[in-house]
Amino acid sequence: MLRNLLATLFILAFVGGTGWSQKVLPPEGTAQRHAAETSLAALKEAARPLLIFAPSSSNLSFQRQMEMLRLSIQSNGVSELAERRVVLIPILEAGTFTVDSAASLLRVLTAEDSASARERFGVQPSGFKVVLIGTDGTAKRLWHKPVALETIVGLIETMPGRKREEAEQERSRLP
Repeated sequence: MLRNLLATLFILAFVGGTGWSQKVLPPEGTAQRHAAETSLAALKEAARPLLIFAPSSSNLSFQRQMEMLRLSIQSNGVSELAERRVVLIPILEAGTFTVDSAASLLRVLTAEDSASARERFGVQPSGFKVVLIGTDGTAKRLWHKPVALETIVGLIETMPGRKREEAEQERSRLP
């Protein structure tokens, strides 16, 4: 059933930073679709997934979380998250959501990974939860209500992995 839902997913977009637009995912088998769909294992050491679990896109907590992210990205741009290698992964039990295929921060998990993540983090079909996963693949923090992007970025800044990344970036800037 979840696989069928993924086939009908719409993708969240930051069109001009002013709102969400709707685009249908490309047909299965196209390069663009494969770029959008991923697994948590593929993201390990490459990114810090921010999982946003909700029963549907009409869930008030989900709507609030996505709006908070949209407004923060609209104000600060995507660089704040991209620099910290954060990818946003909404996981809905039912329904559709939208993502712009050009929105580099958004990913869709495979049906198997979505089900596995719900089980791993104890998220009921009717539940809302936000989970930040580190580059080591472990959960760094779980929230049961929408969380401000500033809180997430602040937490990432305290992580040892992030401190190593910053040190490497500094070394690469030296002549």
